[in-house]
Amino acid sequence: MKYSIWYMRPEWFGEGISGARPDPKNLEATHVHLKDVHEFAETNPLEAIYGAMQGEVWSPRARREG
Repeated sequence: MKYSIWYMRPEWFGEGISGARPDPKNLEATHVHLKDVHEFAETNPLEAIYGAMQGEVWSPRARREG
């Protein structure tokens, strides 16, 4: 299964934490797409996503230094 990871844009943060709902058909207007994470063989997909989002795994800086 594929999970898309999105980050709320700072200019929309006030509305977002106040209960406004983003438009799923136009998510780019309120969020930035970070990456897609494919579920690994682990039983808990949230653990796989958490691991995939750690800086040493996805950070461009970590890739340059590693």
